Amino acid sequence: MMVLRYGEIFFLTARENVNGIDQWHDDILCYARYSLMETVLISTNLSDKQKSFFIDASALMPTFRKAYSNNTVVMVKDCINDSTDP
Repeated sequence: MMVLRYGEIFFLTARENVNGIDQWHDDILCYARYSLMETVLISTNLSDKQKSFFIDASALMPTFRKAYSNNTVVMVKDCINDSTDP
């Protein structure tokens, strides 16, 4: 994955929903590496406890709107568990 070496970096936030309210996780590091060919989202739990969260990728939207047309096909692949199909 060349995007990990040469891609642009965007820092993102990890959030969890507690009683209908989105809260920010301060112990989850999330970022994206982006190029015109691929985007990788990376998140790391920096605590010693298991966390459940979602990634707020809204910081990527302005870049995606400039780079991709409305009819772009997106493929999602789990790079850690490579046994699943994209």
